[in-house]
Amino acid sequence: MFYKLKKIIYLIIVYIRYMEKQKKLLLSSTVIIIAVIIVVVSLLSGCSSNNSNTNSTNGNTVKLELVNYSVETRLDLTGEEYKQITGFVKNNGSKTINEIKIIIRFNDTNDNELFNKTSYIYDLQSKKTKEFSTVYHSLTKNYYKVDWKDVGFDLIVIK
Repeated sequence: MFYKLKKIIYLIIVYIRYMEKQKKLLLSSTVIIIAVIIVVVSLLSGCSSNNSNTNSTNGNTVKLELVNYSVETRLDLTGEEYKQITGFVKNNGSKTINEIKIIIRFNDTNDNELFNKTSYIYDLQSKKTKEFSTVYHSLTKNYYKVDWKDVGFDLIVIK
């Protein structure tokens, strides 16, 4: 989704520049179009899935937030396709979390889970954000059945 949004914005900018060169677009129209772009980007910002998770461990409230994630298509050395899933988790709690388990769920278009992968984050301090990453290779069963716009995440405090 983020890739498509970037492409749409790029095409709009190219169109604005073309129309300005043709003297068919007034400055006020340009400002309105840019304002619309900003609103759309802010509403759909970067495939954000503000999943949050609140747990209680030893009387301390733990608040985790999936701040952002992306799914990028890449090729390995043999030319086979794979997806690189990268995300950021923020600790909104008041204590350092020693270990966080991130379960990344890959669903089909009917929201049935086809597969899941696990990633970990260690020593996430209060109010800090850390990155996690995993790959899902096209040689894996059900790769081509995954709805890449609907990747799910579970954030679990281990300790």
